[in-house]
Amino acid sequence: MYSSTLTLLIATIVGANAVSLLDLMKALHTYQKIWIRYRSYEKHSFGHKHKCVYSEVRMYDLRHYLLTQHYEVDGKWRTMQNYATLFQGKGGEPVMRVSFKPGKYGVDHRLVFWHPVEHCFVFTRGVEGTNQCEMWVWSDHVRKHVPQCQLAYKRHCIAQYPVYTHACGNP
Repeated sequence: MYSSTLTLLIATIVGANAVSLLDLMKALHTYQKIWIRYRSYEKHSFGHKHKCVYSEVRMYDLRHYLLTQHYEVDGKWRTMQNYATLFQGKGGEPVMRVSFKPGKYGVDHRLVFWHPVEHCFVFTRGVEGTNQCEMWVWSDHVRKHVPQCQLAYKRHCIAQYPVYTHACGNP
């Protein structure tokens, strides 16, 4: 009795936190800007921090997307074109590979959490042997409290650098 209850509890916890490739597609399926609210690392160009980072996401076939990323560096707005390919990772996790050219090597973003009500999701990515996190939030929730996303982010990464602030303007 005890072991079957424990097994059911573990299966429920694992199942509640499991995300699928369909969840990743739903997370990207919006015409809203998708802002990076927090990440576990800071990105710089010419000694200046990247701020107010958001992407405009457009699907061009079932598993391929165009990500037009905008960000502010030293008071100037920059735009960068990226390509994303969605696939199932070796462990079954949903992955978005972001690259500068379609179909080329890029950085794998593993979806670890998606909340359809809070319109936010959390990626982990391995870069140079370190685990990094990013919390992405749709425009309609970027200024709102997103407690489920916050908890999911904290489960995967401790460091939390704000990328979006109210200084970024109206989403």
